[in-house]
Amino acid sequence: MKKDEEGYDFESQVKARPGIFINGAHHPRELTSITMVMYMMLKFLYEYVNDVRQIESDFIEKRAAFFFIPIVNLDGFLTLENIFKKTGKIYYLRKNKNTSHTKKKCSGKKQYEYGVDLNRNYGYGFGGPNAETDPCGKTYGGPYPFSEPETQSIKKFMEKWTNIKLVLNVHTWGNFICVPFLAGDKKNMEIEAPKYARARAFYDKLETCNFRPKGNKIGNVEQTLGYRAPGTATDWMLSELNVTAITPELGTVSSYSRNFFLASWYAIEEVLT
Repeated sequence: MKKDEEGYDFESQVKARPGIFINGAHHPRELTSITMVMYMMLKFLYEYVNDVRQIESDFIEKRAAFFFIPIVNLDGFLTLENIFKKTGKIYYLRKNKNTSHTKKKCSGKKQYEYGVDLNRNYGYGFGGPNAETDPCGKTYGGPYPFSEPETQSIKKFMEKWTNIKLVLNVHTWGNFICVPFLAGDKKNMEIEAPKYARARAFYDKLETCNFRPKGNKIGNVEQTLGYRAPGTATDWMLSELNVTAITPELGTVSSYSRNFFLASWYAIEEVLT
């Protein structure tokens, strides 16, 4: 619905503002990413509704449109939730539960690993170096790009809201900010292309800013974690839509933050703030 009952053209008003899109849980085991996205969303709403004049609320009211999807991989999250209800344990599930692409049965420690890693299912670099070909492998990216309803939905969402200028694809854990191209090698020469000048300027500014967590590293995945990640959301958003995107891997220098789910209130507060 583009207009409300009073005739207010909501969609046009939103599209008139530059958009910031923040999402979590491409991988359902990364529960802290859900916490972070929900925290940011509620913080912005609280400050706006209660007229708390901080930078965020002024930015929302006067300049930007914010979009939040706390859980991209709802399929996997519901499976994780059901396992927890039955066993009391959090299974570190990474993929969705789509079994339609293969007849192979995953067994043993991989019994919950059938499905597709959504953050290997996007178009850029799909099937490239380090791509998993075993359907039971944790990073199996599916038979072809955008084979999954979740990534198709993100694609349609981005193509609809063409005013989005910045995306945070939030993940855990680590103390990194991964920037394109995650499918690239350590030299990462692709980012030097002239068409990425605006995004590259943002990444350079991010690298020199003083508000990143202590010990935080920035670079592509090869530079920060030592491997290549083909088919990620961040790479596709920049390469295909020219939308500046980053992958924050939430964490701090504290060992308490080195988990997909933080049980310590101290660690939660430290990561969120």
